[in-house]
Amino acid sequence: MPIKDKTIERNYLSHMKQLVIEYEQVKSKIHPRFRFVTDFYKAKGLKRQNFIKYYNRFKLNQSFSSLLPKKRGRKFGQMKYHPFIRNKIAELRNQGFGRYEIFDLMLPKYGRLTPSASTIYNVLKEKGLNKSDPRMISCKRRIIKEKAGDLAHMDCHRLAKGILEGEDTPYFLLSVVDDFSRISYAVVIEDLTALTVSMNSLKLFSLFYQVYGIEFKEVLTDNGSEFGRKETKQETKRNHPFERLLMEKNIVHRYTRPYRPQTNGKVERFWRSIEDELLREEVFKDKATLEEDLLSYLTYFNHLRRHQGIGNITPYEKLNSVSE
Repeated sequence: MPIKDKTIERNYLSHMKQLVIEYEQVKSKIHPRFRFVTDFYKAKGLKRQNFIKYYNRFKLNQSFSSLLPKKRGRKFGQMKYHPFIRNKIAELRNQGFGRYEIFDLMLPKYGRLTPSASTIYNVLKEKGLNKSDPRMISCKRRIIKEKAGDLAHMDCHRLAKGILEGEDTPYFLLSVVDDFSRISYAVVIEDLTALTVSMNSLKLFSLFYQVYGIEFKEVLTDNGSEFGRKETKQETKRNHPFERLLMEKNIVHRYTRPYRPQTNGKVERFWRSIEDELLREEVFKDKATLEEDLLSYLTYFNHLRRHQGIGNITPYEKLNSVSE
């Protein structure tokens, strides 16, 4: 509801101004306490989506009054809770998919009407479908490796247009995720040609070996032209830069099923994390700044951030757990 009391309004604006100042200090890397915006949000009890909405409104209008809450009307997004959407969630669950996979499957078709993973879980809970059915588990083919280097998940991710200040040049991330430990590395690339992807893949493989002693036996990618296609004849693959690289390094190339991004779910989950925690709604000064922040985030991701999928420990702890 709109704020009417002037004292409350002044106090609210004072609080919001301070949050804006601190947020910009974090982004400029001069805040005395917080290094990442995720730490800032958590300490201040903020929801990123809500704060960014007000901050962007303030930057657009250059007026502190724009930080005040506005009256909210009915939202189109309420369709997310329509019985049709809820029934679709239940239908996909009965086919054996989890909440993140359901989100990935619904997003291309339903767009903004697609509920978040947490909302999908709540719907499943209401319908008594939140717990795994043994029949579901048996019909799903999960990739579970027991040693670092047994399998690498690889993918390319398009960055938002205008992510670099004053530039419209498209940029991408190329990433490798170790299936066992979830240790991840990514590099910024300027195109998705097979040669560019191949050269930077070699760089990523070298980093994994030099920093963590990991050498990969198999690599899982989609069927994109930058990686090569499963149905291509063996003699033709020798002329493809990425396929040739894997041959030279004696790495087996595995391919995901077409139109099934969840097959490569671990790297897809990495993209979701890096977007939420580093990239979304951000503009970097230049490519060097983006690469510097990316490297800092990867250090945090691999050594400090705990992952539910590996028992709530860090990827680095998971890597070292084999020798314990």
